[in-house]
Amino acid sequence: MSSNLETTSQIFTMLAQLLSHPEESVYPHLLNGNFQNELANCMLKTTGEPWALPIVNDKFIDFEVEYARLFLVGDRGKPLLSLEAGNHDVLNKGTGRPEFMINYINWYKHFGLALTSDDDSSEFPDHLVCILEFIAWLIHLEAQADENSSLQIGYRKAQKDFIEKECLKFSALLRGKAQAMAMKDKIMPFFVALFNIIHGSLESRLVEIEAKLATVIDTNTVSENKADSKNVNLWG
Repeated sequence: MSSNLETTSQIFTMLAQLLSHPEESVYPHLLNGNFQNELANCMLKTTGEPWALPIVNDKFIDFEVEYARLFLVGDRGKPLLSLEAGNHDVLNKGTGRPEFMINYINWYKHFGLALTSDDDSSEFPDHLVCILEFIAWLIHLEAQADENSSLQIGYRKAQKDFIEKECLKFSALLRGKAQAMAMKDKIMPFFVALFNIIHGSLESRLVEIEAKLATVIDTNTVSENKADSKNVNLWG
């Protein structure tokens, strides 16, 4: 079971990598399809569905320019499709951006993750890359707690809460906007497919977690295990 969980964690890490700023060293693996095949194989192993990303044919510089146009500067200095949840009014509901991001920061800190101090990092806590990497981390923790049912159940509950409250509306919003842009030929098909896979992966993970939790008799006991900070868990 831990093997499948680590593979699921790898899926979310790979999805996050695909939405990070393009790297020239990685791009050849998108051109020849190796990255897409690896992702499809991981999905086939965990979900039974080999969701496919299209092969890209563009030069790296053109792909990078398209990424910047969509997600960084747009046509007038603002992204056409922001990857930061707080930039979408339907999600932040009038909450100030700093206050909105605190919620994500609290999630990350609670599970032992610290914000990077790398000056080159352009990703804020509410960026979809950070969100996907955090889900990958929670799944990894669940896999590591394989022999400890209390911790394992807690990590599953945390994933359920985070996906339901912080992820699905955001991923559905991006998927819908990408599909609308595709109808006007304003976005690469690669990114449309990527947002479809991200949203579908979140939905599949939630269904899987709910099925597992439904089989557990929750006694609502609090573990007295004094683990290190990364294993502290309020969902047990």
